[in-house]
Amino acid sequence: MSKLILIIFFSFLTFVSVSYSKIIILKDCYTDIKGYRSFDKNVYEDYKFIVDTNKNIVTLIYVWTDKEIKKQLEQVEMIIKKKKDTGQKYEHLESLRVMDKVNTGRFNINFIDNNYVTAELDEKNILLKQSINIILQKKNISYTIENKQDKTKKIINYFCK
Repeated sequence: MSKLILIIFFSFLTFVSVSYSKIIILKDCYTDIKGYRSFDKNVYEDYKFIVDTNKNIVTLIYVWTDKEIKKQLEQVEMIIKKKKDTGQKYEHLESLRVMDKVNTGRFNINFIDNNYVTAELDEKNILLKQSINIILQKKNISYTIENKQDKTKKIINYFCK
């Protein structure tokens, strides 16, 4: 009898934990930094945040369009050329000559409820602390980047579908 009760109890726990886990996708995200009012298909093929409550992670995925990669690389080359021509240092800009088409970030969830998620970037960056706060019902995301040395912060607000 006690074995039967244990089996029923563990079955119930499994059912409860599986039913709570879910995946929430916030897609076609954009920021109003450059005055955007909607997702710009000329800049991104895809821009989304995926909240996985089972794995306790939020994944950021964004994919540049080929046209936007070309445009940004041309701007980098122009800046490097200008710095070379004027005798300024430009070596720190060399890494910008390469752009990945697909970019990802993985955030560990610190807190989640029916309407709110907080998470921090999985990478242990020495200089930067990156975190996100998501209001699920409004599909708004606040992305905070904090410089650990000088304590300056930059906050980027995203709006998604």
